[in-house]
Amino acid sequence: RGGPARKGPMLSVWAFEDADTNLYARMYDAADGLKRGRVNLEQSQLQRSGLPLPTLQQVWQIADTDADTELTRPEYYVACHIIMRHLKRQVPIPAALPPELAAAAAAAAQSPLPATPSTGPTEEQLAQQRAAERAEAEAAEAAARERAAAEAAAAAAPRSTSIKAFHAWLLRESSLGNLQRQEAVSMVPPLLLDVRPGMAVLDMCASPGSKAQQILEMLAAPARIANTDAAARAPVRSLDEARGLLVANDADVKRCQLLASRAARLHSPSLVVTSHDARLFPEAVGEGAAAAPPP
Repeated sequence: RGGPARKGPMLSVWAFEDADTNLYARMYDAADGLKRGRVNLEQSQLQRSGLPLPTLQQVWQIADTDADTELTRPEYYVACHIIMRHLKRQVPIPAALPPELAAAAAAAAQSPLPATPSTGPTEEQLAQQRAAERAEAEAAEAAARERAAAEAAAAAAPRSTSIKAFHAWLLRESSLGNLQRQEAVSMVPPLLLDVRPGMAVLDMCASPGSKAQQILEMLAAPARIANTDAAARAPVRSLDEARGLLVANDADVKRCQLLASRAARLHSPSLVVTSHDARLFPEAVGEGAAAAPPP
């Protein structure tokens, strides 16, 4: 304490860690299924990073040093490293390929993968898992056939006037946001989370939206739920009244449109809809960010 600072080599922002090499190697091996030694943009699956297409094309041009529109393993490592450093550490996209990055990627592509302790399942466990998955799939198919038969029988049976009126009422109230039909399995996660007003909730797979609607209702102030007069049923129009936040994410843009359409019926400002690969979802709060004030 109080002595001179220790001096040592400063690591480049483009330096590779063992975790980087492991990740990029798995991604490249999956992309190069035909073992051609190079992958194109579609095979690379780099679009799943969520970067805008112009930015992704810029990264691709930087990595594609021989300009043949395909990436070898070292070039692929360069592209992955630029994207990951940009997403995780907010490192700006370079204008040209940094020499230290090219050297690090080439070394990582040629070196053997770091040894990691085996924690995977045994062959017997894998066989049991496959058998259980087959049994589960067969049961699901049987249940689907039964449901289809029941729906066909119900559609073929003549409907009474009261049933038709009830069906029309269901459709009308659902479109107005006063009623929602939801499977029991999608009700379980919000109940287990014990969502309460003031909480911030991140739903990584939110479409088609029934679970999101349930969470938004649970985030609403208890007084609004208990009160039944017209003022309490009016749309929530301020964040103070909403007392919470739901980030509803889905990787499929089309499913996000359905999600937003259904959740919009509640008129809640507590909702943010995103479309992003959940495995690469950006960090909501970075290092040194101030904590949100209590509700």
